[in-house]
Amino acid sequence: MKKWSVIFVSLLIGTAGAKEIKVTSTDKLYRLLAAAPYSLVLFYNKDKSIMRHEDMRQKIRDTEIVLRSIHKSPFYQGADLQIIVADTSRGSLDQAMHDYKITTLPTFITSIGRAATGDQLVGFVDRAPLMAFVDKNLKDEMKKRMQEKAAQRKRDLEIAQIDAYKRNYWLGSPYWDSYWYGGYYPYWFGPYFW
Repeated sequence: MKKWSVIFVSLLIGTAGAKEIKVTSTDKLYRLLAAAPYSLVLFYNKDKSIMRHEDMRQKIRDTEIVLRSIHKSPFYQGADLQIIVADTSRGSLDQAMHDYKITTLPTFITSIGRAATGDQLVGFVDRAPLMAFVDKNLKDEMKKRMQEKAAQRKRDLEIAQIDAYKRNYWLGSPYWDSYWYGGYYPYWFGPYFW
């Protein structure tokens, strides 16, 4: 019983926080970028030698907090913006850095699928410049995605309303069929009729 409770609590903790995805390899980064319609990617170095300095450690923490706050924004949640944090300290993201022409760290890029939009935001930034950067590069795509989701939600609601109209409250069949097949018909020729 203890094992299941530990697994359940760990699942709750994993889903309760922000949903940025941490990546340390080029293959995983490319798979995630291909799976999402658009993404915001942060390339940064979280090496132990850098994390020893208090000011750098604080800047990295602040940047992670900014990313979490952006992801919790209702507009970005509704638009399904994927946020990827790519840690380059292991050296396994060199190919991706070369492909996206990243020379300094930290760097933010936006991508549509696997293709970068071209702009880069370099350095540790606050929430407002980062949101302006995302809006400049992805706002049209996000609005289009939200309109598609709203149209799909409307179609699903219409189908549910039609299905609800077809079902009878008591018998689960259309109203006009209930008289003969489920409503009063069994009482006409039932055991009490004779």
